[in-house]
Amino acid sequence: MILKNKNISLKFHFKETNKNNKFVILNYLVSVFLWMLIFVFCFFFQTNNFLLPTKNYLIQLISCALCGFIIPFSGSSMQGVTRNELAGPTTLGFLPLTTTSLVIYLLIDKAFPNVLNIYVEYFINLFLAIFSIGIIYLIAKKSKKKFFLILMGLMFGVLIGAINSLLVYLLPNFQISYSPFLGNLQIRTDEIYIYSSMAFNIVGLLMILIVGRKITIIQNNDDLASSLGINVKRIFLISSFGSILISIGSTLLIGSIVGIAIVFPIIVRKILRKNNFYTCSFLSSIWTSTLLIISCMLNYRFGYGLNFFCMFIIAPIFLYVVSRKKF
Repeated sequence: MILKNKNISLKFHFKETNKNNKFVILNYLVSVFLWMLIFVFCFFFQTNNFLLPTKNYLIQLISCALCGFIIPFSGSSMQGVTRNELAGPTTLGFLPLTTTSLVIYLLIDKAFPNVLNIYVEYFINLFLAIFSIGIIYLIAKKSKKKFFLILMGLMFGVLIGAINSLLVYLLPNFQISYSPFLGNLQIRTDEIYIYSSMAFNIVGLLMILIVGRKITIIQNNDDLASSLGINVKRIFLISSFGSILISIGSTLLIGSIVGIAIVFPIIVRKILRKNNFYTCSFLSSIWTSTLLIISCMLNYRFGYGLNFFCMFIIAPIFLYVVSRKKF
């Protein structure tokens, strides 16, 4: 009887494994097909109905591709270490604080022109983001409810987003095009922004990849992680700091659309029914990168902004997860 049950469980295991492998193969095939369409769109359609690609446009495509590949690692790591599907740079308040620093930078630059440089902007970002994670961590530490961490981050996000929107309304002459939830029509193409933002992204990605195996163990069983001697709090802080760096680098380059970081890790995890950090993050990266490139192409053709398109992808999935969550 035991042997029979064991054979049934093995058959089920191999069936699930084959199903996951088929999904991975299908994912690669569809991604390759979409990238081929993107290539054709960019270089071979040269009729009056299409705009010819420029150097700035190609730089925007590359920026979207690179940021789109790195961003999901941020969301996936925070979801894994907090064991909450809604965790990410947006819901934990990193993104709103990052965009708030842009407002502060513009205000200071307006008051004292030609004094600040780009590195001051990054420093303000870093300070505010670390301040955010410190407050959220200390408050959530006293609560036994896992969702409390996300709730605090959302409160930060709503408050800061409201302040930013008010500042943009009262001070329209500053032309703050990178404030959250307002959309952004352009992607920065200055070389100094590209190099420095990519440096932040790569350092943040490396920090997260180093603790990736431990994140997988924590997400599957935090008691097992503790028994194996894994310091969950330390992994949380390392992942948070890496996520902060990715949020800073991506937001300053492509705008507040980095909120999409939490979406595809949720989808991939639901389809695969497994919590392997590296597998879920890598597959999520392919789809996020593809989506951002398509968004950039549509933005270049119609000029409506990246957020408008991507919110149709983010909002339904976010609402679905919230509706299924047991608080």
